[in-house]
Formats: sequence, C-alpha cells, structure tokens
Amino acid sequence: RLVYKVLKENFYPEAQKNINYTGASQYNRSHFFTKQNRSHHQNEVAEKNDNQIAEPIDNTQNNDLFEQVSQSQEQLPHINYHYVGVAFKTYLIFEIEEQLFFLDFHAAHERLRYEKLKKQTNEKVDIQLLLTPKILNLPKIDVEILNQHKENIESLGFSFYFFGDDAIVVKGVPGFYQKNDWEKDFKDLVELCKKKDIKTSDLKNELLKSMACRGSYMSGDDIHESESKRLIEIVLREEIPLTCPHGRPIVWPFEKKDLANKFLRNE
Repeated sequence: RLVYKVLKENFYPEAQKNINYTGASQYNRSHFFTKQNRSHHQNEVAEKNDNQIAEPIDNTQNNDLFEQVSQSQEQLPHINYHYVGVAFKTYLIFEIEEQLFFLDFHAAHERLRYEKLKKQTNEKVDIQLLLTPKILNLPKIDVEILNQHKENIESLGFSFYFFGDDAIVVKGVPGFYQKNDWEKDFKDLVELCKKKDIKTSDLKNELLKSMACRGSYMSGDDIHESESKRLIEIVLREEIPLTCPHGRPIVWPFEKKDLANKFLRNE
C-alpha cells in the first residue's frame, strides 16, 4: 500500500503532466527502486508504392537497437537482479531483493528507439533522395498548409515541390526511413501544421515518436530472453527515462510483503 500510495501521489501526477513531453527526466526513478535496490546498480550506470531510397541506411531493426553508443557497455559489471520471464507477451518480470518488477517491453523499447533517433538527428537530419519521386494528391487546404510550413518540414528531412494546387512531388525523405514508410508520417505532419503556433521542434518530436513506435517490439510479439535482459539492464543502468515518449510508465514495482498479504502469509 505504501508503494502504491507513493506512486499514485508522486509518480502518476508527474507522468500525466509530462504526457507528450518527450524529454522526460529521470526524476521518477527513486519511486521505483529502493535505496537498497539502487545500490546494486547505481555504481554501474553507463556514462550516459515501390519507392526506394537511393542509399538506404540501416533502419535500426530490433536487434540493432540494443547496441548503445558507448562501446564500453559490454564491459560494465553484471547487474544483480533475477529474471523471471514474460507475462501476457507484454510485461517482462524480474526481481530485486524484496521487490517484483513488471516492465512494459514495448514502452521501454519505444523509449530506447526514440532516444537513439533523437541523438542521430540532434544536429541535422540527413536527406535520402527517392529513386522515383512520389506524387501525393492532397486536398487544396493541405497544399496551402504545406506552402506556409514548407521551410519547417524541409528542415526535418523532407524535400518536395508543388505540382498544381492539389498535389506535391516528394523528392527526398529523412535518412532513417526505408522504402515508403514515410508517407503516413508526412501526412500526419501536415495535420499537425494545422495547429496554431506549431514549432519545428514539436514537428520533429512527433516524427521521431512515430518512427520509434513503429519499429519497436509490440505487445504480443515474441521477445528473446537475451533481449529481455538487455532491456531490463538498460532501465536499471538509468540509460533511458522511465516513461515512453508519450508519457506512459515503463516499469511498475510490487513489494513481496504485499503479495504475501494476498495469500494471508505473515512475512
């Protein structure tokens, strides 16, 4: 009850305030890991359409996403936790001393992808030219919106020109796309541009969140034990914040004594 009360009063109000705040800090972490549990790993934290792209780059598939920027990652000491398994093809379960943790592997993987994409595009988004430019037929109002926000959208890596008053021709897309995965995201950006006072940084965040979500493990996917453990260790080493890019929590703890109480055990 005490853990639940702390989470309810401290973590979730903050999480709700930070919905869509993709740069969420790790202020929530102390609510999940007790002082004793944190001592096991706090010294091990790492410093912290048939269109094809002319020069396709790696779209960072699932296995590749567990490779961190720091090449010294593999030399870090093992983190003291006990891996239990997967529940409902959605939650990774692990133990640390007197606590049992459930980790949403989609939310964790999505955050990991987002952080990696954000780092890759921190300075400038590379543009990959399409071998065959793509004509997009759009409502006239959308073409007008694109005309107003052309500079902002092109700064995200899209290159296009107008083709009459109801179509555009897309010549290039951000380098982290492959094939025609970009089209839905482009149209979503147009919808976002219809909002008042939209900033380029907001457009970029929405684009990266969409990419991060699409390429992540989804609930119901089979995840290998080695990749499960890798995700757990990334969370324990405080390499990513404890919310997904949309603000949902990644991990939730249960006390051993609370579970014992359910079985009327005096522990």
